[in-house]
Amino acid sequence: MLASSEDLQATRQIVAVIASGEPRINESAFAISVPVAERTRALVRVATALHDAGIEPLDITLRRPTLDEAFIHLTGDAALPLEVSA
Repeated sequence: MLASSEDLQATRQIVAVIASGEPRINESAFAISVPVAERTRALVRVATALHDAGIEPLDITLRRPTLDEAFIHLTGDAALPLEVSA
């Protein structure tokens, strides 16, 4: 979660570079979720990029995929939809 809509737009640009898919934006909660290929590396890159941009997220989390998401990934239909929420 972010503190403001300005932070939301800046964060959207930051995570778009790191994401392996389309960011999902919740404007009312000032939150963004993105699928990533390398979970830990993506988390560190997002946290570093936010810090460098002067954005202090209220929360940043890494979520494991659901069984359905893992199945879709293993069958080759999509990138592994692990999420970094900032």
